[in-house]
Amino acid sequence: MQTIILTRNTLLFNSIKKYWDEDGRFSCVRFTDEVDAVNFLSRGDTALVLLDFCREFSSHNAVFAWRNYHCRESLPMVVIGQSFNHKDMLNAFLAGADDIVVGQIDIGELFVRALRTVSNQHSAPVSDSRIELGHYTLDKQAGVATYRGTPVRLTARQFAIAWLFFSNPGVLLSRSKIAHAVWGKEIEGAARTLEQHIYTLRRELSLSEISGVQMKTVYSLGYKLECADIAVEVVEATDAQDMAA
Repeated sequence: MQTIILTRNTLLFNSIKKYWDEDGRFSCVRFTDEVDAVNFLSRGDTALVLLDFCREFSSHNAVFAWRNYHCRESLPMVVIGQSFNHKDMLNAFLAGADDIVVGQIDIGELFVRALRTVSNQHSAPVSDSRIELGHYTLDKQAGVATYRGTPVRLTARQFAIAWLFFSNPGVLLSRSKIAHAVWGKEIEGAARTLEQHIYTLRRELSLSEISGVQMKTVYSLGYKLECADIAVEVVEATDAQDMAA
């Protein structure tokens, strides 16, 4: 099984690799740059990701963004934080970490936790959710949106933006938050790109008073999905297949 280790700590990587090599169940590939790690992940065949945040967790991480964008929650991710506080730990779990190892790293403990995390992911049934809101359904695993039962043609990025809004109805989302959730970084200078995606979503999904769901622009702050007294239902999809990378 192949492990990606994102760390700038050479000593830590060498210690992990030595332990992994001696056991023989994992192989290790090291990256010090998030973009390089994401490019490697896009090729597939990775069984585990270890992310060394060292002192402070940042949810604005390209690897987490990549996993969310491609609906790859089944890819195990373990976060290492040598001096995390409770807030860092909470933010890491909220971002999607499957496990966290805090403090002075015991490589043996890290190995056991990694093995357990991979085992849990492989033994658990696939259960990613879809959202039903009024006449809309968003199937995250398939990457498909429907309106009144008719599939709506969206690109993967447009679907990711739609999922973000439909999973947060009534919540004001700043351009910065959208960028970090979908692109994994700030998109300064590319605001027009986001506006074009929003325009396309309004048109393709027929977001209007007639449908009961509207995408409102909040001047200088961001966007908000407004619903006319429609209940949001999250349904477990146990037979969905992983979305292609």
